[in-house]
Amino acid sequence: MIDHEQKVPGRKELLTAGAVAAAALLAAAGVRFMNTTGSKPAEGPAETASYTTPSEGAAYVKICRDGAYAAQVMLPAGDQTFTQKELILVNPWHLLPENYEAELENVEYGHRMDVCAAEHLRDMLADCRGAGYAPLVCSSYRERSKQESLFANDVRRFMYRGYTEEEAIEETARNVAVPGSSEHEAGLAADIVYAGRQVLDESQELNETQQWLIEHCWEYGFILRYPRDKQEITGITYEPWHYRYVGMEAAEEIMSRGICLEEYLGVIDADR
Repeated sequence: MIDHEQKVPGRKELLTAGAVAAAALLAAAGVRFMNTTGSKPAEGPAETASYTTPSEGAAYVKICRDGAYAAQVMLPAGDQTFTQKELILVNPWHLLPENYEAELENVEYGHRMDVCAAEHLRDMLADCRGAGYAPLVCSSYRERSKQESLFANDVRRFMYRGYTEEEAIEETARNVAVPGSSEHEAGLAADIVYAGRQVLDESQELNETQQWLIEHCWEYGFILRYPRDKQEITGITYEPWHYRYVGMEAAEEIMSRGICLEEYLGVIDADR
């Protein structure tokens, strides 16, 4: 079972930016990567990527592309005109502030979500079961330290196989959400599967439990966060199991119009 967002393949600019930002975030958290000999790997070439972290929390990343530098700004999540917690935008271009704290409440079986979403998730699960289906939450709130650990462990595995630190970070960023870019850290997202098939792949959409959830999630303030036809906007591949709480009004509009959260908020960064 994969327990993190899958990146859209082929977006080299995003992956490079995410890898650099990940290195900055993990270094700030005190994470260090060691190669198999126990020595610290050499630093990546300064001319290919660099970053700074301004006091306001934005991460400015320079990417070498086609022989020229392109500037990409990764803004703190919620740094728009939207004040409701449930509409905070968390994606590869908008990182969750390191000091963000979700107000957590138990849902079931040790899973927790922010208080604005927890009751609605409990209601959705109960009604789904009442309709004769078998939903199972396999991932909900995830601490920043957990995401850092997932990322760091994958980096170490690549380095053990002979990758440089820079190569290992970039390769890891292809498949593991960069710390700060996962909605699970905000306590607003839950991965829900059919209890009879606990595998996170596209086959989830074929079972009746998942079909019920996709059809009815908006009634409880949730959306299917990463639709198949919005991958270039969200930066994440199709995930027919990842549900995000956005509130009743927003959920109804997003699901009825067939749009994604970025389009609803009017904040689309994927092609800049």
